[in-house]
Amino acid sequence: MKELSDYFSTPLPPDYISFLQLCNGASLFADPEYGGGNFLYSVQDVIHYNEASDNKIVVANILDDRILIDLERWRSGNEQYLLLCESLFSVEHTGRFYSNFETWLERFIISQGSKFWYWKTERSFEEK
Repeated sequence: MKELSDYFSTPLPPDYISFLQLCNGASLFADPEYGGGNFLYSVQDVIHYNEASDNKIVVANILDDRILIDLERWRSGNEQYLLLCESLFSVEHTGRFYSNFETWLERFIISQGSKFWYWKTERSFEEK
């Protein structure tokens, strides 16, 4: 993964590098007939879709939502470096996952490809 570190002039998070070393990208939860839109980018895709000077790099496209690594946050030692950029917005307008790549991927797999980041819960503790 030296290619990515050289391209962005900085080391990338080890959990993300481990993923790339294991499978170098993936297409998850695609329907055999209709396909799908869940793409975790390969090394070549990351280089293709990002500029070397970018501080927020797109590493996945999940049904038009982009998943990004915030390199500034990572370099400053923040382990919660993963960001969400919804399809209609530029990468300057992102939300935080409050997680790293490994945690996000685990949750994505557990949710079976659902956009768990949009789930809302409502709890009511009414006395009866």
